[in-house]
Amino acid sequence: MNPRIGIIGFTNRLRGRGYSGAVPVAKNLAAELIAAGIGVDFLVFQTQPGRSLPFDLPDGATIVDIDLNDRTRAMVQVRQYIVDVAPQGIMSTGTRGSNILTTLKKSRVPFKAWISIHHPHSQEMKGWGFFRRYKRIRRLRAWASYADAIIAVSKMTRDDFIRVSRCDPDKIRVIYNPIVNSELKRLADETIDHPWFTHLSEPVIISVGRLAAPKDFFTLLDSFNMVNRKMPCRLVILGEGPQRKLVENRIRELGLSERVQLRGFINNPFPFMKHSSLLVLSSAWEGTPNVLIEAMALGTPVVSTDCGGTKEVLGDGRYGPLVPPNNPQALARAIISVLDNPPKPDLLRHGAQRFDATAAAKKYMEVMGLTQGN
Repeated sequence: MNPRIGIIGFTNRLRGRGYSGAVPVAKNLAAELIAAGIGVDFLVFQTQPGRSLPFDLPDGATIVDIDLNDRTRAMVQVRQYIVDVAPQGIMSTGTRGSNILTTLKKSRVPFKAWISIHHPHSQEMKGWGFFRRYKRIRRLRAWASYADAIIAVSKMTRDDFIRVSRCDPDKIRVIYNPIVNSELKRLADETIDHPWFTHLSEPVIISVGRLAAPKDFFTLLDSFNMVNRKMPCRLVILGEGPQRKLVENRIRELGLSERVQLRGFINNPFPFMKHSSLLVLSSAWEGTPNVLIEAMALGTPVVSTDCGGTKEVLGDGRYGPLVPPNNPQALARAIISVLDNPPKPDLLRHGAQRFDATAAAKKYMEVMGLTQGN
């Protein structure tokens, strides 16, 4: 019988708002594991059993419904999955799933738990009150104590988790996100029906991400306004989120309604990335931003704020400029510099190969103690 694992952490509440970077990581990992003969079950938190997901799963993956609203019932369901399926283990990609796995381990349920850390928790907790912060730190320390292995998506994320959770460094392993594969390139080759891209008379800048505070689209808009005054260009933002109205208002205030488009969440952003002059990430903090890796893999130049794992992705500036967060002037200068003198696409593609999906999956299999199935 071929080995089998579970992946827990997703919810069907994501429709229309986009989804986190953990989703493509888990999808790509699952596809590689299935190709290696390993079964993959997605334990999905559902408001109602059987509802569809806002993203497609790889062929061969199965869905196991877990109650989203009742934590006790959810733990019972996960425990029953362990009893019925006897997986090699379960990997969590988010806080809710990690808490459930930790509780089950505390209760001596016999299974292996692997917890994936995707962002720096110390950054997320900035500005939190004492009790909220204390509660999160206790949870992180429980993860560190009870998980069989911790997987961090970057060295920065690893170091941050060790500081906050007091995790044994020997228990945590850095594995870069499995992003670059043939599917990415296939999706990028789809056509775009948009005049800014089909008639490229001016540079088109793209930014991709949830319209939320950590992404700091206000710094992006302020910097784009400076750039547009010196060299006419366009900006397309792909993503949805709670700050949409605020972002729309800022676009109007700057008089950029004819120059900036909010396209909302798009399932396949890769053709837009491929045909853009530049991708810009203006975040206040990040884990390992997949959009930088995806753009590099497609040969599209990138500019980013120096926050979290962006320095690691961009090779300390080798593959694209890094500027301080919340600094529109510095970001504008970097954008103009790259538009004037873009790097060679082959250099960018070379940098993206560190995030090859097949190579990453082999490292996951090593941590999980998995061998290739039949």
